[in-house]
Amino acid sequence: MDAVDWKDWMPPALVYFKKFKSQPKLVSEFLKRLERVSYYLLITIGGFNARLEKFRSLIEAIQRDDFDGDSSKLEAMHLSDKEMKDFREALNGDIYSKLPKARAALVLSLEKLMNDQSAIFEYRNVQIEHILPQRPAKNSDWLTLFADQEIRDDWTHRIANLAPLYSRKNPAASNYDFNKKKEVYFFGKDNTTSPFALINNLRGVEVWTPEVLEKRQKMLLDKLYKHWELN
Repeated sequence: MDAVDWKDWMPPALVYFKKFKSQPKLVSEFLKRLERVSYYLLITIGGFNARLEKFRSLIEAIQRDDFDGDSSKLEAMHLSDKEMKDFREALNGDIYSKLPKARAALVLSLEKLMNDQSAIFEYRNVQIEHILPQRPAKNSDWLTLFADQEIRDDWTHRIANLAPLYSRKNPAASNYDFNKKKEVYFFGKDNTTSPFALINNLRGVEVWTPEVLEKRQKMLLDKLYKHWELN
């Protein structure tokens, strides 16, 4: 949750850890549920007051003498059917332009889900790159593959079209056609492996089309829905 741009989740986490630090399984389950609630508030743009109330009530529930550490019993951890629906719809929509404070956190959360869970990664100086460029050049293959502007606009800022990239990469390459972009921008001329799983799984993709995006979108959302129990 370090990528979340506010730290309101930390007080309930510290209160819980202080009380149940000798029970690592309970702590792990609590943190997963806390992550889910935190990302719900982040992705659905829950305001400061909503966060304050949510986490205040969570702290109060944890501090109760009769609370045994089972985080599934905490009402503040639950999402209603409507909240889960809103969460899913936000995840499936425009992540980049509508959720500027959430886009990096969300992409890096996906990166961790797709990567080796036994490994520890620190993501610093990472930017979020569009695969299909935001403003394709007039003579580019992009405008042939995405000739319908409405379809192009629909896909440009969604999660399937976003990938993490170290910021030292040359920004002039962002408008390259797909195969050149893969060679120069994502993998390098020596075709080295990227540290990012979301980029490495582009290696076998020959052409970037709406159909490829649709398939990738489903795959990525399925991972998030499963992780956050949104089905």
